[in-house]
Amino acid sequence: MPVYDYNCEDCEKDFEVDYPVDDDRGNLACPNCQSKNVLRVFTSISTNCDKKSTSSDSCSKKIPSG
Repeated sequence: MPVYDYNCEDCEKDFEVDYPVDDDRGNLACPNCQSKNVLRVFTSISTNCDKKSTSSDSCSKKIPSG
């Protein structure tokens, strides 16, 4: 299940919520102050690449077809 990051605009606290992708988040409230004045925060992700990779290589492994 994906984890989403949010920020409360009233108390300025950050929090995480795990929801299924197709779930309605209309009832989402800050766990600190119960405000519904929250914004989703988009964060970056990191990936681990093989040490032998070069800048032109992909981090994903190739799966043979067949």
